[in-house]
Amino acid sequence: MVNVTPEDLKELGYHQLLILQRDIETAIKSLRSENKKSVKDKILILAHESGYKLHDLFPEISTKETQEEKKITKKRFFSKKYINPNNENEIWNGAGARPKWLKELIRTGTNLEDLLFQEAA
Repeated sequence: MVNVTPEDLKELGYHQLLILQRDIETAIKSLRSENKKSVKDKILILAHESGYKLHDLFPEISTKETQEEKKITKKRFFSKKYINPNNENEIWNGAGARPKWLKELIRTGTNLEDLLFQEAA
């Protein structure tokens, strides 16, 4: 993390401060967008794992959001096959080459079947 003091800012010119402000606003917007998507995906997956569709919990949700729910749950939930127990964001669907985290777990003695994602009934 960069520590910038008010004294440091006084050293910058007006245009440098405007550029810094723009860059900060862009970074904040990007992080907020990434965080929003992550939270939204987690909510959709939790609802699905609990046996609900999003519109069951929030009937006021629009058709567009319901369509997005279908895309996300299909992509992020049904395609999961193997999940890293140390980082739930690391998922391998069984297609293609095995990721590094999976190779490392297997090398250290973890059984591939122990990493199999269990769908909620």
